[in-house]
Amino acid sequence: MVRVRFKNNRFQLKKNIMSLKNSYVTSDYMEWDSMLSLVHKLYRDKEYRLSLLIGCGSFFGLRISDILALTWSMLLDDEKFVIIEKKTGKRREIKSIQFPKAYCRLFQGFGYSR
Repeated sequence: MVRVRFKNNRFQLKKNIMSLKNSYVTSDYMEWDSMLSLVHKLYRDKEYRLSLLIGCGSFFGLRISDILALTWSMLLDDEKFVIIEKKTGKRREIKSIQFPKAYCRLFQGFGYSR
C-alpha cells in the first residue's frame, strides 16, 4: 500500500507492508476535487509518472494491471481504444479524447515518437 501525505504543498510517499491475512481492511472513495488537486500537484512538482498513473486510473477507471498495459499510441493516436481487463476478462472501449491535454505534452519526455 502506498500512502500519499501532503506537507507544506509537498508530498511524501510512505510504503507500508501489506495487511495481515484475515485482517479487516477498509477502503474509501476520494473526492473528485481532491484527486484532481493531487494529480495537479504531482504534475507541478515534476512527478510526471506518478501523476500520469493516478490520472489514468481515475480518468479511465482502470486497475493498475490495466494501466501498465497502456501504450502511448493507445492514448494519443486514436479517439478510442479497446482493452481486455486482466482481472475480469471484460472488453472495455475507452475514449481517449478524455485524456487530459497536459499529459500529451509529456509523451516525448517518456520516449514516445510518432
